[in-house]
Amino acid sequence: MDIELKEKVRIFSEVNNDFRKNFRWDGKEINCLASLITGSSLEGFDEKNMKAIRKFIRKNTKFNSEYRGEFLKVFSILMNLRKDYEEVFENTKYVYSVFMERDFSKCKEALYAAFLLAKRFSGKELEDKLNELLNIKENIDKYSYDFFKKNDYIMYVYLTIMGREFDEILEIIKDIDLKFKNLNLKEFKEPSAFYISLLNSNLEIDEKIERALNIRCCLVDNVDVLDDDVYPLIGLASNFVKDEEIYSKGVLGIYNMLSDKEHFNSKGLSDKILFKISLCIVLMRYIEYIYGDIIDLDTEGERELIYLIEEYIAFAIIF
Repeated sequence: MDIELKEKVRIFSEVNNDFRKNFRWDGKEINCLASLITGSSLEGFDEKNMKAIRKFIRKNTKFNSEYRGEFLKVFSILMNLRKDYEEVFENTKYVYSVFMERDFSKCKEALYAAFLLAKRFSGKELEDKLNELLNIKENIDKYSYDFFKKNDYIMYVYLTIMGREFDEILEIIKDIDLKFKNLNLKEFKEPSAFYISLLNSNLEIDEKIERALNIRCCLVDNVDVLDDDVYPLIGLASNFVKDEEIYSKGVLGIYNMLSDKEHFNSKGLSDKILFKISLCIVLMRYIEYIYGDIIDLDTEGERELIYLIEEYIAFAIIF
């Protein structure tokens, strides 16, 4: 493993120790999430602002509100460096209320879906995207596609924000689904999140599928935690990883380091979480490459891809 990734593990471990000390009541997994997001930001971490965000949410919600607990922590981490957190939070509540009126299940997936939409859009644009999302949900409910999981509200958001017509996305995903069904991969049970993760750049879909499969081949003989939760991270990586073997070796090297008590206090964290963290640390390196224009993304939205990486990291940890 190269020196740069070893240094990232060292930084992650040090930052994680600080979060465990200063925010120990958040829990080990949320502390890991905060450490990952902090490590991916070139602007650092604003502890004062994170506490201000949490204070604002507590002040504007009831004691037993769904906006407290885990959501409050995740919201404050992902919004840490943004000054518009009050508007985003109020818009999150609005979108979530619309979801409830439209018979969405009352669950944390719906809550985070509302947040994802609100952190990107406001005003009329938010209304337009919300209506688009509702139409996508209606279509999926009506036709029961076997590759789309019903009531996967977070997936609905990612389908909405792609800037493509749903029919166009549908045809691409049908093609992806056919290719993977022919491969008959035993780990695949609910592949929709993985399929969506392959659509985040303008690179040819066949090339991204090949990259994802190459990453899988490099990993599958070394770990036994590949499943539906892990594949979206692999799919996202396939949008910009140039050398799948180097990427995979980096992931495995980090996984071995995190499993070693000399390098990281992994007590209370499962092997699966450690592997997800390993994937995320390597993804963090690519955020730096994106900021520095070191890699050509072949995508229209640099900021959007950074959002996606941060969100995929978050959902890898909390779901």
